[in-house]
Amino acid sequence: MDHRLDSDMMTIDEQGAAPLPKAERGCDAQAVIIDPPGDVIGGRYRVIKEVGRGGMGIVYQALDTKLNRMVAVKRLIPNAANLSRDQRRFAREAQTIASLGHMHIVSIHDIGQDGIGHFITMEYVQGPNLAEESEPSGDPVTLSRYVKKRNPLPVEEACELTVQLCSALGYAHRQGIVHRDIKPGNVLLTPKMDPKLVDFGLARPLHGESRDDITLQGQFIGTPEYVAPEQWTSNEIDERADIFSLGAVMWYALSGRVPRHFDPQKLPPDVQPVLSKALAQRPKERFQTMVEFGDALRARGPKGKVLTNTVTDDDLRSTIPGSRAWTCPNCERNNPDEAKFCVHCGTRGTSACPICETEVKVSSQFCPSCGCDMNVAKDYLGSMEEAKRQAGFMEFEAALQTLRGVSGVNNTEAAALVKEWRQVILLRRNLLNEFDSAIRVYNINGAVKLQEKLAATVPEECLSDSPDFETAARYNALMSQLDKLLREAVDRASKGYNMQQYSQMIKNLNLVYGKERCLTINEELWAVQNDLNHTVTQAGLAIGMNCISFAFELLNASNPWHSDELGDRRSRLLKNCRALLEERARAIEAIEEALREEKYTEVLRRLKAMSR
Repeated sequence: MDHRLDSDMMTIDEQGAAPLPKAERGCDAQAVIIDPPGDVIGGRYRVIKEVGRGGMGIVYQALDTKLNRMVAVKRLIPNAANLSRDQRRFAREAQTIASLGHMHIVSIHDIGQDGIGHFITMEYVQGPNLAEESEPSGDPVTLSRYVKKRNPLPVEEACELTVQLCSALGYAHRQGIVHRDIKPGNVLLTPKMDPKLVDFGLARPLHGESRDDITLQGQFIGTPEYVAPEQWTSNEIDERADIFSLGAVMWYALSGRVPRHFDPQKLPPDVQPVLSKALAQRPKERFQTMVEFGDALRARGPKGKVLTNTVTDDDLRSTIPGSRAWTCPNCERNNPDEAKFCVHCGTRGTSACPICETEVKVSSQFCPSCGCDMNVAKDYLGSMEEAKRQAGFMEFEAALQTLRGVSGVNNTEAAALVKEWRQVILLRRNLLNEFDSAIRVYNINGAVKLQEKLAATVPEECLSDSPDFETAARYNALMSQLDKLLREAVDRASKGYNMQQYSQMIKNLNLVYGKERCLTINEELWAVQNDLNHTVTQAGLAIGMNCISFAFELLNASNPWHSDELGDRRSRLLKNCRALLEERARAIEAIEEALREEKYTEVLRRLKAMSR
């Protein structure tokens, strides 16, 4: 069983590109070149180079031509198997990261779709220098790559890095998100060696199953070397699984080895009990929260040294009496006005204005640059993104429902989308009615053409409470009827030896289901056509050599296919053979009669005619 999943696409190896997991896919992702350097993604992001690659997608360094800044663009590889599932997982990753604002979690800028497919635009994290030069190379560097190039981290540096990741993951857990795939390859490092957690493709709600969960039952979740033991046997996991994985990452940072080689005796005495508890096999024996894990690492510093400074509300009030402090939306504690991140939990203290992208304090209601109401704008853009995502999955009625009530900001775009989607819905309804009518009157060719048009407007799957569910259900019911008609038509044509109908119905099956799903029946058609072509060719050669009886036996012994070019050739040759045999029989009778009458000249003339 392959334990690597499609969403693992941010891991970067020593050359800067991620090795592909061995996944069964409809295309070779390692060979795909989708956006060469210089191409512009989404009309805005100019590709500079590829920096990462995985089974589901590719990551580029790109220039945001609108804001003149470097970004990372994560592109979903098109034409892959399970495309619908990958698109949903891709969208879920974007939504998860967008809901998290923390200094040690990579931030998302945009999500979009162009003519090639879906993409996510994220913060570009420049890594520390790995070469001899004094200047950083500018390429992203994962913890895995750093340790392989520069050896394991010193104890204090590894503990500091882990404390920062405890802060990030503790924040995510408080937002109800468990990561499920923490590993050195998913930790990017900044030039100052601060960590940035990436790849939330496998993240899921902490409590209870997500109604949009797209992980298949029985499918392994995570990376084998770093997952908690319970992830091997169950999807029912909580934050303690992330605690185990982070402990495994810390062990790797200290030793350069995977956790199956964990040896507490090789750790400093003050680190041994902390890391041993984080890596306990049973969840109940580990730290129960990331806060506990982080506090234990802070407390173990030499002579009471605290590895990461903490600031209390009392300290803050004493240093900035009467100042314009802002309140953290996560921990609800005060922060100095100049702080960009919460000094208590690391939560981002600013957010980009949805309209002009100016950084605005979280406590501000209006943007100082464009004057828009931040709450209204966020609601509007959130609804717009959700509606576009739904429309991308052909759930146009759900998209319209999402846009109802959107007001206050740039409604011209919403109005244009509403008009466009209503036209699609009307077209879809008309096509469904025509599809139904074609099936009722057994117009199979017409039904197949309509099905091709409908496939571009009807969702492949949707939840039962979706407004598009009735449309999808009706379409699937009609598809079942079409499938039955097609198979019956193929069977009828085969039994009636109608080559034209037989090949046409198989062609229709290919149009509906694709060549990959019709391999067997395509091979059957090829075998029939090949055999018939061979028979007709041999019979034609035999007739040319005056071996008419042999040609007749060949044709008569073959299946009586008719219609189509091959079938018509067989019918014509068989008819010619019969005519020639009858003519020869009459000639033989005439020769025999001439012999009886001793008309030898006539006999010779007729024999000469027969030889021609």
